[in-house]
Amino acid sequence: QVSPDGRWVAGVGNDPRLFLWKTDSFLREHYAVSARARVIATPAAADGRFVALLSADGVEVVDAARLTLFGRLSLARPIRALALSADGRAAAILDDADELVVWALAVGDRLRTLDMSDETCPSGHLAADPKGPRFALVCHDGPILWIDPAAPTPVTRLGDVVGFSPTVVIPELRALVVGDARGTLRVSDGPGAPLRTIGDYPGAIRALLALPGAPEFIVTSEEIVERRGLDRPTHRYPGHRLQVGYVALSPDQKWLITIGRDNTVRVFDRATAALRVELYSSDLLASVAAMSPDGVKLAVGV
Repeated sequence: QVSPDGRWVAGVGNDPRLFLWKTDSFLREHYAVSARARVIATPAAADGRFVALLSADGVEVVDAARLTLFGRLSLARPIRALALSADGRAAAILDDADELVVWALAVGDRLRTLDMSDETCPSGHLAADPKGPRFALVCHDGPILWIDPAAPTPVTRLGDVVGFSPTVVIPELRALVVGDARGTLRVSDGPGAPLRTIGDYPGAIRALLALPGAPEFIVTSEEIVERRGLDRPTHRYPGHRLQVGYVALSPDQKWLITIGRDNTVRVFDRATAALRVELYSSDLLASVAAMSPDGVKLAVGV
């Protein structure tokens, strides 16, 4: 997994270690995990400081800058979804018993426990509000829920979604954008606000990416890659011939990296949509990519 700021790539293997590769030098550092784990979440913080690891008996949150343990939770049940707040201090966890718990990670205390058994959410994901410990739970083929642990009514149902549902929070607007398998793009304009449709695409929405410092985001559907605001598209990044399922920004936010099922990785100028680099190979089945901060090196995971 690539950090939100693009400065490191995280991975775990069969041995209980978290490896971090710095994208400016590709030097490798590691952190010893207490048990065999996998990377499950990074917060939407611009500095990309924290990474969460899921093991058989709990969650560990690691300070990626210091490679030290920030907080640990021991859990008795398997986890369906997890999200970290932007400051890394709170985590929302949905488990297999339909219980959603918001934790204060530094002290390991429960801030709120919610019974979600009345909601149909066999699988889904959580997104964090960058301005506070509030979360959106987007269930695949199910409801979209806004969760505010401090509110008298902590759960607000915003609507429903069809199929896989990529989700992104636009920090500058505090807007929640949700795509679905029918190609419908919807937005909640603020914490708990109702969903409204802002776009229809020819196929399933596969990826959404917020653009730091701008009230815009990237959306992909089939071979289409667009930059857009809430009202309309502003740029299209052309060239892919098949579905695009991965997009990322360079650390300086100047370049947009895309990966398509046409065995190509493309790097575009984010501002002008001009193509800078195209990598193609008949056996290039890339799944993740990251660029060094100086814009010179590109790492591709296959």
